[in-house]
Amino acid sequence: MADISENTPLLRDSSDSGAAEHERHDIPTQNPADNSLRFVTALTWSSLVLAVLVVAFDLTVNILEETNYGSGYYMPWVMRIAITAMCVVGLATVLISFLNLVRLYHSQRALWLWLNLIFDFIIALYSIVYCGQGIVLNWAETCDPSSENCRFTRRIEAFAYITLGFGLALGITHLVLFFLRCALAFRMRFWRGFQHWRLPAGQLTVEFTIKFLRQEPQSGEAQNQ
Repeated sequence: MADISENTPLLRDSSDSGAAEHERHDIPTQNPADNSLRFVTALTWSSLVLAVLVVAFDLTVNILEETNYGSGYYMPWVMRIAITAMCVVGLATVLISFLNLVRLYHSQRALWLWLNLIFDFIIALYSIVYCGQGIVLNWAETCDPSSENCRFTRRIEAFAYITLGFGLALGITHLVLFFLRCALAFRMRFWRGFQHWRLPAGQLTVEFTIKFLRQEPQSGEAQNQ
């Protein structure tokens, strides 16, 4: 048991309790941008993986077509444009997504906002439009299923549809990234304005003045009349 002397305080210091109470209430509010950073990172990883798959299957379609050119099958012009466009889009997406991931892990922020917004909008627009047009085509339906050319056309058609499917998913991913970046930019601007908002310094004084009016008795007025 501890010894009690004259110097032992009987009551706890109020300053310590006040400091503890202040620390309890002075909890820093989390920035909403920190919650969105992990979603941006996950979507950027998805964009990189989808872009690599688009390029890989796109090159497969081009190699199969070049090695069997003139073998009796045909590819519609709309499909050729879609496959060529998605190859360029996929390569550009791999580059931009890789740079975004490097900057995200190095400095906890993506590339410049305006650059990402332009890139996301273009990728989403081209991917959804071209891949949507290519997916609705059924360009091997008129061939003879028993012929070798038709079987080869079916294989190329399958690889082309896989390419366009990954391209459509890539476009949807960048469409989500576009809206997420817009919302994040708006929230960041609102959050900074809220953090810098302060009450004006000064002193507010309120004065009340109460006056009592003396009222003469009515009996005296009646006698005078």
